[in-house]
Amino acid sequence: MVWELSGCSGGYDPNSDCVGTATYKDFPAAREAFLRQRGYID
Repeated sequence: MVWELSGCSGGYDPNSDCVGTATYKDFPAAREAFLRQRGYID
């Protein structure tokens, strides 16, 4: 099974629209990116 998870990686503009998206191959990759963006891991 292939999951294609996406998330907003470029921040948001003044209208709260996503500026850039990233696609992750699986949940662990998406979770790692989330934790890195928020400073929980280096």
